[in-house]
Amino acid sequence: MGDRITDALVCAGNPLALGMLLLVVPHLISIPALGRTVEQESIVKTSMQLVLDGQFSVDVPEFAAVSRACPSSICSGESYVLSYSGISNISIWIFPYDTSAVPVEGKCTVSTELDQGNARAPVFCEGQVLAESFSTRVGSAKWGEATQPNSPTMNSGPLPPSYAFVHTFVAVVPVKEQHVIIEFYGGATGYRSLSQSSAALKVRSIIRDTVVPSLSSVSCSPSDAVRRSR
Repeated sequence: MGDRITDALVCAGNPLALGMLLLVVPHLISIPALGRTVEQESIVKTSMQLVLDGQFSVDVPEFAAVSRACPSSICSGESYVLSYSGISNISIWIFPYDTSAVPVEGKCTVSTELDQGNARAPVFCEGQVLAESFSTRVGSAKWGEATQPNSPTMNSGPLPPSYAFVHTFVAVVPVKEQHVIIEFYGGATGYRSLSQSSAALKVRSIIRDTVVPSLSSVSCSPSDAVRRSR
């Protein structure tokens, strides 16, 4: 079945979270299947802290299952995926800190200007120039979102309007002191207008309003952490 996650480190907190800890997710699904729906939730409750690469932690919504986004034998950096019923997955990647003057295909890089101290300068990632900023507990995140036509499969025929476009969301937090770049990525199909696309709005909210702002330096010692296996 390949290299799947068998354990993860989680800071002890809500005792109810420890019983529902990590579920194995064999495959990544970037876009939800046709016909799935998502219920609107006014408040996203968090249930545990996921420790990233032993250096950082993020709050994980209570309805998430966590797995490796990429086998450790293949990927050089740490990678995780948060999976949700009814909407697409959210990936978290940790890359070595790198800079460039212009976008580099297939890489996330900090612009040379940002690296030199211009806080308004962008990060380049996922084919986007991320210029908008918002705060996390370890520094500023750079944000970008894009909408593109969704390509039907050979046998699907024309797509209904509610699946005709793909909305993608990227947040990147460069942490120069630790020599890493942390990327958060998610997407969902929907109408051309994001405001009409409930699944995409849900993914956007989880990334932008819950997970990324909670990014912190690890504050729990090994004695405060829990390791669970399946």
